Amino acid sequence: MSAHLNLGRLRHYLRYHAQPKQPPVQSIVINVSEETARKGMELSPAADGKVALHVRHEEVLREDAERTLSLRPSVLERKCIAWEFKEPEEKTSTLAVTSPGGYFVDIRFDLAPQVGELQSYPAHRKLTYWAFAGIVESTPVDKIPYTSHAKWTHTIDTALETLSDQDFNKNHSDEGDLFLLHNSNLIEVGSMDNPELGREAAYKEHWQPQDLRLGPQEAVVVKAENLEILVKGLIIRIGGYCQGLVHDGVNGKIHAERWILNSANGEWHRQDQFETDESKGDADKEASKLLPCKWACEKRVLGDKAEIDHLIWEVIEASSGEDFLKKQR
Repeated sequence: MSAHLNLGRLRHYLRYHAQPKQPPVQSIVINVSEETARKGMELSPAADGKVALHVRHEEVLREDAERTLSLRPSVLERKCIAWEFKEPEEKTSTLAVTSPGGYFVDIRFDLAPQVGELQSYPAHRKLTYWAFAGIVESTPVDKIPYTSHAKWTHTIDTALETLSDQDFNKNHSDEGDLFLLHNSNLIEVGSMDNPELGREAAYKEHWQPQDLRLGPQEAVVVKAENLEILVKGLIIRIGGYCQGLVHDGVNGKIHAERWILNSANGEWHRQDQFETDESKGDADKEASKLLPCKWACEKRVLGDKAEIDHLIWEVIEASSGEDFLKKQR
């Protein structure tokens, strides 16, 4: 009797617990028509004329992974960097913002100054300060899931203190491999110039993506370029983050700013700024003259323009709503 009872329990276990389990299902409700629903998804009617898309968990993860690795759009905060076999460290407040179209602004403020303090130049640049902007392209690595190879082309770079007419339109680039972690963070591996070592060195960077769905569903890119006076500038606003960089190639002057949206009151405030000339009397006034980040933080549409000191800033990319999280070709 006892043996028969145990055998029955074993059969029960094998029937209900030892069978291969199907991946969990995640339900998403969005407004789409059946024609726009992608192949392979199960459709079922839902309230208010919506369509429930039942997507297997692996497909959701794959889509999120592809979006994260494409970097378009993204706001990445660097948590640390490790050079060669040294321990990880972080001496900067580094944020890289990238638009759906692939434009990016990467600014690395020194952590030493107090919040709001105007950073000096070039005292900290060689060790902890760097800012550059341009366009990025990220390509999946064949046969290595959840990995991509990215190339950042620098159209503006603070490492180039002055520019000549011949150098103004010349761009240089750096490349690295991105590895996606289980928590959506990224590990970037590559090699670049290390100012402390005075040579190129291998590095590993840990990046943490910010959740863009929590802020305004908007992306704006503002660009300025004048060959006659050798000035380049780029401002990118993604969700509740905005960064701008302008470089005067004749005398090497640089201005960089980072603005953050206060979700409590809906107002933008400048979190950090950097200026090559410390003799400026009114930092707020000068900042508005050099770099119209505050203007870019207002509602903007494609083609909007602003002129500052004979330099025309123009909105070259703008997206919102459903297009906000989509990579633009």
